[in-house]
Amino acid sequence: MRDRVTAPRLIPTEPPPDAARATVLCRALGTHPWEIVPPILVLPGHTLRVALNCERCGSMKTQNWRQSGAIEGSGYYRYSKAYIALLEDTREVARKTVLSTTKTQPLSAYVRQTMKGTPHAANGTALRLVSSKKTVRRRKG
Repeated sequence: MRDRVTAPRLIPTEPPPDAARATVLCRALGTHPWEIVPPILVLPGHTLRVALNCERCGSMKTQNWRQSGAIEGSGYYRYSKAYIALLEDTREVARKTVLSTTKTQPLSAYVRQTMKGTPHAANGTALRLVSSKKTVRRRKG
């Protein structure tokens, strides 16, 4: 009988209450900024068990990696309560939530001014803001 390697039980951490926007961002983007949580366990067959933690939403993920770098199996997740609540909505709803809490701004006068100073501005090739209602003028010739 082989000795079983048991990992410490990983419990998802809950993000702070003011981090609700960050948790929505994980759902909207469909990805997490994973960080490795020590220890990395060496399993029989030289497979490594790696635990990952998302600092944004507090979810945990465990994967088995081969020494060649390949991922073995699909691994498993343990979502935080905050992230589980977001799973009721689609990613589209999460993206709309992110957009509704983000201040969008048009191209500022400062950026337009700096674009005029580009090397090609002397040739008249700098970016110009054009209304879509204008018609194209054709040369007579």
